[in-house]
Amino acid sequence: MENQLITALPQNDIAMPDFALFTERRKDERYRLQNAVFLLTRPSVVKTATIRNISMGGLTYRCARSENPPTGDFSIDLLTADLNHCFRLENLPVTSAGDPVPVSIRINAPVGQRSLLLMDCRLRFRQLLPYQRERLKFLIRNYALDLA
Repeated sequence: MENQLITALPQNDIAMPDFALFTERRKDERYRLQNAVFLLTRPSVVKTATIRNISMGGLTYRCARSENPPTGDFSIDLLTADLNHCFRLENLPVTSAGDPVPVSIRINAPVGQRSLLLMDCRLRFRQLLPYQRERLKFLIRNYALDLA
């Protein structure tokens, strides 16, 4: 009987997702940060990007599509542009976590509409030292707006 049920299911090329069966795979809650927090990549050319969301396990950042995001294992710095409190967390070990996702944003410019060609890149933290974990908690506690 069980085999008959399996063979009776339609054999489509594209299966529709069953959202009732979706389970969150992330261990840590993600938070959106204030716009005043930036990411710098190391050790090659330093690139600045805005952080889309962050957790104790990793982060997602957005940068121009024209940039080649680093892949593999590398280090980043997180810093704030807050005039009242300067915060910098240096040399966080990370690894890229998947391919960049293209994003287009339409903006109204004085000469008409334009599109910004951006991409979202995901990073996973690797073996943070105890002081790095504490500083990361401080950043989330003091600069998070809400859950992402």
